[in-house]
Amino acid sequence: MTGDNITLSNANNTFFSKETADDINMKIFEEIFKWISFGIFSGIVILNTIVIGLLMRRKKKSRMGFFVANLAYADLCVGLFHVLPETIHVWFEVDWNEFNCYVFYGYLATFSFYVSTYAIVVLSIDRMNVIVKPLSTVTKLKAYRYGLALSAWILGSILAIQYVVHVTYYSPKYI
Repeated sequence: MTGDNITLSNANNTFFSKETADDINMKIFEEIFKWISFGIFSGIVILNTIVIGLLMRRKKKSRMGFFVANLAYADLCVGLFHVLPETIHVWFEVDWNEFNCYVFYGYLATFSFYVSTYAIVVLSIDRMNVIVKPLSTVTKLKAYRYGLALSAWILGSILAIQYVVHVTYYSPKYI
């Protein structure tokens, strides 16, 4: 029974090694980052929904309110089409299938980023036109507003097509 005797120093080295402590710390950080990522998603959805609700509830619709609501819709798409799938896949470790990989990573996530970026550009173009040509009748038309906003969504949808073509799906059995 001499093999059954374990000294205290051997037990400490066996059960509380540096690798085990690093693994525990990594799991703690992963849990923290998982819930931070979920909190970011929740903030995106809740706050953009509040902005959209407040702007749509107003009786007097302004041009600036229209473009801010357009930006809020685009940012809501970023939350739903990029942050949510990323959170589910990376932090909650739910595997992708090939279709979800192509649709979310290949198109919708990229599409939402493009639209969000171009919504800011469209808002800036409108503000520039108001400053440069304050009395212009063209900028007061609904076709002008809808055309600018729609151009951001159309341009984003066209430019995101290339990412569907170039996305590579790796099956979990090969990773």
